[in-house]
Amino acid sequence: MKIDFRVVEITKEKAVVFVQKHNYSPVMPSITKHYLGYYHEGELVGVLTLGWGNQTLQTISKMFPSLITQDYYEHGKMCMDDK
Repeated sequence: MKIDFRVVEITKEKAVVFVQKHNYSPVMPSITKHYLGYYHEGELVGVLTLGWGNQTLQTISKMFPSLITQDYYEHGKMCMDDK
């Protein structure tokens, strides 16, 4: 069985509308940097956002001392349509 899905970067506006409709918390953090849309059969059914955390530099430097804030993103919002 073949499932038609794809994950692509989407606009902030499209992500915000989806999150406000499908997530328990409609607030989008200002530190969000990337918005990914999950499409099933051509319809947007999920959103995942990535951005910097509250203490990104401290977190990444503990694990990987040579990396900096721009090398590290945290999962921000993730929500799916109830379908």
